[in-house]
Amino acid sequence: MSYQGDAMSSSAGSGAGTPAGNGSTDGDAAQRSNHRIQIIAAVIAAAAALCVPVVAFLLPEDGRSGATVTSDPKGSSTSTGSCKLDKLSQHWVTPDSVPQNRQYYENGSEPDVRVRISAGDNPSIEVVGQIKLAPHPGQDLLLAVWPDPNSRDTTGNRGSGQYYPHGSIEPDSTGCWNDAPHLVGYPGVRGITETYSLELVPHDQAVKVLAREGHPDGYSPQEWEALDTTTVFSFTVPTAKET
Repeated sequence: MSYQGDAMSSSAGSGAGTPAGNGSTDGDAAQRSNHRIQIIAAVIAAAAALCVPVVAFLLPEDGRSGATVTSDPKGSSTSTGSCKLDKLSQHWVTPDSVPQNRQYYENGSEPDVRVRISAGDNPSIEVVGQIKLAPHPGQDLLLAVWPDPNSRDTTGNRGSGQYYPHGSIEPDSTGCWNDAPHLVGYPGVRGITETYSLELVPHDQAVKVLAREGHPDGYSPQEWEALDTTTVFSFTVPTAKET
């Protein structure tokens, strides 16, 4: 009713709706009629203004501009949907991969990964992926790289077969992660195949493992086997051809 009072005082103060003439009974009736019309209009306008935020509030979230909609009936995001891996250009390829130790995964989740290899005789490899793991308190997720000794570079040298820690991985809330481009090794290295692996490692040991990151010798297979690591995902990246 405050809207009505405001409308009435405004109209009376400005003289709006007052008929021309000497203020006869007919003029008073017309003025009262105009006041009633203005009051009704003000009430309708106020009610409409109150309805706008209510209607906006009731709109579904996925109907708003720019909102992301998931089609997974279980409510969880799909593997390629959240990270948009399937939207990457043709220069990104899907490598051969192997999920391992699935007891560490969220129920029903599947890992996914894409890689891109640059041109040149010392190419770089870039990785984007998605993995959803169950909570693993006290453990860090590390990335390791293993140059396959069964592959050869342009001059016939084999991959070292050493294990190289390559940083820690912290997937976001949807499991998305990435590894920035890194050079495979040296001019003429094209042809070497690298195997990447995601490893769960106890935090105190992970700190020690990462201390050797960037060391040219890495870890020998025997040293690596002696570590308390659990492989949850691995994939191979051949560099013989450009992507």
